[in-house]
Amino acid sequence: MNLSDFQQLYALHPQVNELQRRVNSLESIIKISGLSGSSSALVVASLFKANPQTHVFVCDDTDEAAYLYNDLKQILSVEEVFYFPSSFKKAIKLSQLDTANEILRTEVLNRLANTTIPCLIIASPEALMQKVVSADSMQSNMLRMRVGENLGIEFVVEMLKEYGFERVDFVYEPGQFSVSCRRKRRLRLLLFLIYKEIRNRIMFLSLNSFLRIV
Repeated sequence: MNLSDFQQLYALHPQVNELQRRVNSLESIIKISGLSGSSSALVVASLFKANPQTHVFVCDDTDEAAYLYNDLKQILSVEEVFYFPSSFKKAIKLSQLDTANEILRTEVLNRLANTTIPCLIIASPEALMQKVVSADSMQSNMLRMRVGENLGIEFVVEMLKEYGFERVDFVYEPGQFSVSCRRKRRLRLLLFLIYKEIRNRIMFLSLNSFLRIV
């Protein structure tokens, strides 16, 4: 029996069904006690499976949020649960940014701005204290590129710089990009997006002063 099968059995518990009924009735305050270990993750997963909606769970601190997120990842799919951490390495040092946490935060914002598919978002009070860009602002400042579309390379480079990307010879961390000539009339744009853990490779075919995405 895997954790998903165990969660389905746990969802049949009478108290879990009663909790689901109260959540559906939109009661403003619901207090749950007696949970221990990973039982809170089982309750959250059961509620989400029974009524898929986007929910934000705010834990007491960063450690508790990380534990809940890791437990939920073992029960639900990676596309259903997201972690929204603080951008900083430590709560007492708000000047030291954590690149990995910034990637996770941007992934959550990108998910909320571009799809209505239900998901669970796990956060801590420190993470919610930081301001985020609005959905309208994010949409209006997106650079969209499609296969077969013609673009000027100078335009692409200037837009990436305006968005805060750094042009380098070798891309090794988020927020960097490089442009190189691979073959005759072909250019490669290597882009490391903030909210991805891998580099994105975009190939262009040179057409006079424009580039066509291939």
